[in-house]
Amino acid sequence: MSAFGSVLLFFGVPALYLSFRGRKYIKSALVFSGIISPPAIIIVDYIAHLNSQWLIPYSILPFRLFEFVTVEVIAWAFLHLYFTAIFYEYFFDKTPNKKLWTRRVKILLAASLGVFLVFLVLLAAKPGAFIVPYFYLLYGTFGILLPTLLYAFLKPTLIGKVMKVAAYFFYLTLVY
Repeated sequence: MSAFGSVLLFFGVPALYLSFRGRKYIKSALVFSGIISPPAIIIVDYIAHLNSQWLIPYSILPFRLFEFVTVEVIAWAFLHLYFTAIFYEYFFDKTPNKKLWTRRVKILLAASLGVFLVFLVLLAAKPGAFIVPYFYLLYGTFGILLPTLLYAFLKPTLIGKVMKVAAYFFYLTLVY
């Protein structure tokens, strides 16, 4: 099975199922996933490839963004985040936002675009800045662990729900 096929099987099919079951959550999950996943995975995948820490040897398309980033990894990031968001909303949140473009969503969009713009400027001005030894360790610590701990400190009432979702997706991703 190709990388794209496995992405569709592990993340696309269950996300599609939950989309049919929880139609009222689709828009917010799509917006959230669309804002965060493309810029984030392009940056992370580019740096990982550049540092020889990650590689998808074959792609369904004959080109790669920025020489390294494949459509498979973008699809994986989008579907993984979409599935996580709709899973959380369907099973744990149960109250869809009536307004889609809230102040928080606009801030998230601005931050995501800002980070991507900084990436593009650095890529053009100083591409060597992305040679980062132990990139995944640093990214995991500063990009995942510390924000998670900060979130836990700021929103302690949501820890139980988030941990249940995290446990499921940890297992799913490990199997994947």
